[in-house]
Amino acid sequence: MLADWGSVQDLAAHFADGRLSTEKLLAADDEELYTMLTSIHGIGRVSATSFDITSASLTRVPIPVDRSVIGYLETGQRQE
Repeated sequence: MLADWGSVQDLAAHFADGRLSTEKLLAADDEELYTMLTSIHGIGRVSATSFDITSASLTRVPIPVDRSVIGYLETGQRQE
């Protein structure tokens, strides 16, 4: 779903004036994250929760990976 122009402008304003930053997003607990994100025009609790789940899966939740995949990532060569 595309955000309306006002949402994009408000998100940019939050980053520009320091109310929001990558560091703040990464350091926030769930409630702080929801508060920061829902203060942006067009972002509600559902969108904030979706963002939290997505970012958690990338940064905080261990994902099981096959050892051959790890070997490939480390060496760049297919592991048998």
